[in-house]
Amino acid sequence: MTQTRAADPAADRALVQLMSRVLPVWMRHLASSREQSEAAVAQMLTAFGELVPLMAPAQRDLRPEPGLTEPIERMYQGFQYQDRVSQMVALLQQDMERLLQALALGDTTLNAEQWLARMESGYVMAEQHHSHHGKSANDPDETTFF
Repeated sequence: MTQTRAADPAADRALVQLMSRVLPVWMRHLASSREQSEAAVAQMLTAFGELVPLMAPAQRDLRPEPGLTEPIERMYQGFQYQDRVSQMVALLQQDMERLLQALALGDTTLNAEQWLARMESGYVMAEQHHSHHGKSANDPDETTFF
């Protein structure tokens, strides 16, 4: 059942202000997450493709093929990227849920600066802070493991 709320100009202004500041940040994070996910999947597919011909000789000799190490390392990097993307998406999901709860309660004390500061306090990666402020990361090819 859909409930309608009484028009409250203060709440409406706060919501508009909040959403106009927060949605662009969400969109940047989602775009960054999507790009990283696509790159990680492509990297893993390439690595898996390179492993297949190397595994047959390794199984015969029971010695690791010299070219086997690099594709396996790239696979691990791909899995790490996927983990990073998962963390980014989970943080955005939690923030969206928090907003939905505030809206459901009719909170008229919404403040964009406080909301964004609280959101940023949950970041664990430098690239999230860069994205939050609309800046690109220093080295897009750098992988930071944590």
